[in-house]
Amino acid sequence: MKVLSVVFFVVNVTTVFPQTGWIQQTSGTTENLNAVSCVNTNVATVVGDNGTILRTTNGGTSWIPQTSGTSNSLRGVSFINADHGIAVGDGGSILRTTNGGINWEIAASNTTNILDDVIFIDQTTFAAVGWSGTIIRSSDGGVTWFSQNSNTSQGLVGVHFSDVSTGTAVGWNGTIVRTTNGGVSWFSQTNPLSGTYLDLWGVFFMTSDVGIATGENGTILHTTDGGNFWTEIGGGTTDRLWSVSFGDTLTGIIAGDSSGSGKLLKTTDGGFNWAIQSNDTTPSLLGIGMSGPNTAFAVGQSGTILHTTTGGTVWVKEDQKTGVPDRLVLFQNYPNPFNPSTAIRFMLPVTSFVTLKIYNILGEELTLLVSEKLTAGQYEYEWDARDAANGLYLYRIQVGEFVDVKKMVFMK
Repeated sequence: MKVLSVVFFVVNVTTVFPQTGWIQQTSGTTENLNAVSCVNTNVATVVGDNGTILRTTNGGTSWIPQTSGTSNSLRGVSFINADHGIAVGDGGSILRTTNGGINWEIAASNTTNILDDVIFIDQTTFAAVGWSGTIIRSSDGGVTWFSQNSNTSQGLVGVHFSDVSTGTAVGWNGTIVRTTNGGVSWFSQTNPLSGTYLDLWGVFFMTSDVGIATGENGTILHTTDGGNFWTEIGGGTTDRLWSVSFGDTLTGIIAGDSSGSGKLLKTTDGGFNWAIQSNDTTPSLLGIGMSGPNTAFAVGQSGTILHTTTGGTVWVKEDQKTGVPDRLVLFQNYPNPFNPSTAIRFMLPVTSFVTLKIYNILGEELTLLVSEKLTAGQYEYEWDARDAANGLYLYRIQVGEFVDVKKMVFMK
């Protein structure tokens, strides 16, 4: 254990004003927009109902319609770079482009089932999922597709691969299936909410082990071991959460809706804690895409497109306040996930006896970081986990009757 810093009589308080970082853009269409793929801060492609495809190369200042060659609704899109992309949709539709959408070619999917999502895996490999447990895969840039056995008949709505071998798909009635051999075989995973039959719609893995799944009734599931064990994470909402995307291993955004009004949630700690971000759009938000921790596009009903270059938040001012802290706060550890050490910080408003302990996921105490009387101030302690196993850990502070617990992830 190491005390990194102690600050006694000066506290910097930064005030965050949400929403103004999200700007509504002119899409030029009233069609429902279902999905977006971001290549970088400037280049993105959006797909929607009735074969709608829109493209921007200037960060959304202008959106240019592209000719899809189909009237089928398009539900998923994924680009590996600015030129090569795949769009999928109703009737087993698969469209392929190698020139940024100047031309879209129709590819044979060998299925008539609705395809809900598609993901690029490497320069030549794509996977798509759809209704009736459909999973198809291409190894030649989307020219030819072959079916895989998903081991389920439930509709699959979201898919994500962390590498060419390791992928997860989610769908109706809380279905989760996983592959570790490129889809040669898929196996079912246990959803802790499976008894409630809540549909899952979005999935994203930041690493091969750490991932998020989202769905109806505000469902957010989190795993740190590749889905062997999923934990329900409270997002502070009971809304429909349609899509999730991460800009790095810590920063992610969920798009959804509440009774037809758009909803955005954000995490900066790898998905353990989520904050609701307000926005000025009334239609539902159906898709989210990030190209970094600060740049994202959200799309939805009636041609809605929102854009942020600040992660959805604007830092308005920083006030220097003299004196002791006015409240007791336990902050999220940083970095998180971490290897091999992380810093845990808290603010103490009055002289108090403080205990700060580390626990494993079973609730067993591992380390006592603090057990002493401390004067008012801001404190930071280090936990070195080099001898611990990969996984989820808890840290707990107690000051008098005040108790707070937060989660953290150790990844070697």
